[in-house]
Amino acid sequence: MLKKINETMILDLVRQEGPISRADIAKALQISRPTISKLVGELVNRRVIVEIGEGQSKGGKRPILLQLNRNMHLIGIHLSYPSVKLAIVDNLGNVLVRQELATPGTFQEMMDVLINASSELLHSAGITHSTVAAVSVAVAGITDARTGRIVSSRNFPFLVGTGLKAALQRQYRVPILIDNDVYMGVYGEAYALSAASGSSLAFVRIDNLIGLGMWIDGRVYRGSQFAAGEIGDMLVSAERQLASGYSQEGGYFERWMNERQGEDLDYKIACCLANIVCLFAPDRLFIGGELLIGRGGAIDRINTILKRINGRAPQLETARFGVDAELIGSIYAAVDAIRQNVKIY
Repeated sequence: MLKKINETMILDLVRQEGPISRADIAKALQISRPTISKLVGELVNRRVIVEIGEGQSKGGKRPILLQLNRNMHLIGIHLSYPSVKLAIVDNLGNVLVRQELATPGTFQEMMDVLINASSELLHSAGITHSTVAAVSVAVAGITDARTGRIVSSRNFPFLVGTGLKAALQRQYRVPILIDNDVYMGVYGEAYALSAASGSSLAFVRIDNLIGLGMWIDGRVYRGSQFAAGEIGDMLVSAERQLASGYSQEGGYFERWMNERQGEDLDYKIACCLANIVCLFAPDRLFIGGELLIGRGGAIDRINTILKRINGRAPQLETARFGVDAELIGSIYAAVDAIRQNVKIY
């Protein structure tokens, strides 16, 4: 654990201050030079950090300067409805190019769109396939991130299983990370905030699709069967939501929400968030999705109602990355995994 913490501190410093020498890293972090040399050596071997030449001497041997490897790239993908988003990023997490396309309706159409669009983006950015270090996919559906298996998805039944991961691996021959999209969304918020291990965050996406990502004590909370946060199944008005009967697929709140408009919609969203606060009591509560972000004043109105329902509720905040929260979160998850040498399944 201490090694991972030290590596993260080194990478943060190199990102902020690079080019920088090993000696200056040791001085800034107050870690012994032998420890810094060993950790930096491992990061160089993993191609996360590169040596770029000699710096100015301060009275002795010229130091070797280090910076993050800018010639390492990742492909981030968000599979949702009604659109699919792709982005190419560098090792610093900077988005170089981005594209949004209509969501395909079959497995083959999906693969054609992903492969063709990602190839076009790489070409437009002047990047070769050989510099792609990983592909990270945020998907609307219950997902086993350990295996890349999509367990279930109301919107993408044709993606259930490991076919998506296998197809992407055949194309790029790099590690593939596949996870639930709202889990990626809350990961991005936590990463950007450098959330402390004891903090708790909630990311709620309310749009055509609805979901909750929970960050508890330094990690995403997944629950049994990787289904924590499936609030699209929530009942806030059981008599009305179940009027047409039960459904094995769930989605009661999701379908019902898509029929609501105006102030009634704001009230029902506030009720949903109040239930989340009662159950989870997060320190911070982030809202994403075009339905809310795109409706002027909606978040303020919902926040007012929420405070009336539950005075303990934290102030609602717009997701740091707005409607791209899940896409950027997928990128940060992959960047973090590569930098810390965490296995990407």
